[in-house]
Formats: sequence, C-alpha cells, structure tokens
Amino acid sequence: MTDPEMTEHAATFDRAAPTYDRVGVEFFSTFGRMLVDAAEVGPGERVLDVGTGRGAVLGPAATAVGPTGHAVGVDLAPTMVALTSADLDAVPQATVRRGDATALPTDLGTFDAVLSSMVLFFTDDPAATVAHWAEHVAPGGRLGLVTFLADDDDDRFRDLTRRWMRDAADTPTPSGIDGEPTPFELVRDPSWLDQALANAGFTNVHATVVRHATRFDDAEHWWDWAWSNGMRATLERLDPSARQGFRDAIVSELDAQRLPDGGMGLHVSIRITIARR
Repeated sequence: MTDPEMTEHAATFDRAAPTYDRVGVEFFSTFGRMLVDAAEVGPGERVLDVGTGRGAVLGPAATAVGPTGHAVGVDLAPTMVALTSADLDAVPQATVRRGDATALPTDLGTFDAVLSSMVLFFTDDPAATVAHWAEHVAPGGRLGLVTFLADDDDDRFRDLTRRWMRDAADTPTPSGIDGEPTPFELVRDPSWLDQALANAGFTNVHATVVRHATRFDDAEHWWDWAWSNGMRATLERLDPSARQGFRDAIVSELDAQRLPDGGMGLHVSIRITIARR
C-alpha cells in the first residue's frame, strides 16, 4: 500500500533506498563531505540534515560534531529512514527521523547548521522552502546547500533524457507553468538562490563551485546507478522495451563524451553555498 503522506518523489526514493548511494559511484557522499567541511561543522554543535537519504551529509556531520554534539537527519521516505538509522546505529549522536523537507517537524527546534544536499529543487516552491529552513537556523548559525549548476556535459545528458522520454514515452517534457522556470532551473541559478537567501534573512553568503567527474566502470555500472537514484522515476515510466532503447541511447552518449582519461562518465558542476545570519 502506498503511504498517503509520501509525495511521488519520496515514493521513488523509498523504492531506491536499498541501493541509494551504495553502488560505488562517487557522488552524493562526496558532496556530503564537501558540504560538512564548507559549513565548518565542529564538536558539540547541533546539525540538521534535510533530505538525508542514506546519510551522505548526516554521517560526516555526526563525526564532526562528536559525542558532545547532535546530528539529526530528516527524510520523508520511510525505507531511507530505517536503513540510515541502522547504518548509524553505533553513532549515538546521530538521529534519523521521518519528516517532510517543506514542513519540518515542529519539535525540532533550532540548529547551529542546517544542511541539505541535492534536495531543494525537488520542492514545489524553493524560495518558501529556503525561508522555512531558515526558521530552524539558530542566531549566528548557517544554512548550507549543495545545488547543481549548468554544465555542458550534464546538460547534454539531461537534454537527451528529456528528448528520449518525450518521444519514447509520449510524455510532455516537464516545464514551468505558463513559461515560468521549473524549480530545478530556479535553484541552479546562483543569482536567484542568493536573492532567496537574502529574503530569508541571510546577509553573509559564500559559494564554492566544484566540477566533479562522475565515473562509471562500464555501462552496467551506470545502469545500476540510474536505478539507485532519482532517475529511477524516469525508468519506471517506460515499458521494458523502451527502457532498453533508453539505456542504449544514454550509453551511446556516455561513450561519445568520455572523460579526459578515457573513462566512462560525465561531469557535473555543483555549487556549495554557505549562508550565515
């Protein structure tokens, strides 16, 4: 039975949870460590990780705060919560609980750092979500985000996915209402994000841009990774024969734009943003 409290995105990630960030691709965990370092999380602090997944941010945050601190992860997908809780069972300063990123549990209180990686663009109203997260940042605290930026490699990959889905699945390409940008387009615009942070009461914003090589051993490795993350939603909309065609098209694209050392993969560009009050 589908949990009525779960959004479509959360249900997809719930199904992906057993393999999410567990197929040997340096991606979410890499960005999680970078975010914790950039936010300068230290011993004894209270940290909130919104959209915790399998703990890419929560794990490093719990290590950084140490036994005198507390790191709380919130995720709407119950299987993510259960598996991440088990992963961190031996880390007493880490807690994982279920909650909606856009309506966090009211009893959470405030934190020295509120962190979130690759989550904001899944919300219907990213600006309102930033303002909501700001309510949980203690005075003098900081909000830390990892978001995508435009990147030629990644944009070609995404364009191919959109075209293929439109043609093979007869599904309209997602777009904003009346020509307005989608949440994904908004969030990866640095000027929009900085303005949203300013509107939420942050006056000191520092950003670091990283271009990351996402590497796969072979086509099968990419396929396993695709099923383990948000791309699963795309794959589940296709019948088996269409899935094979999509797989072949993406593998062909990856072959055509190999990494400089010849390995299979593509680059993504991310922005690590730390906003302080």
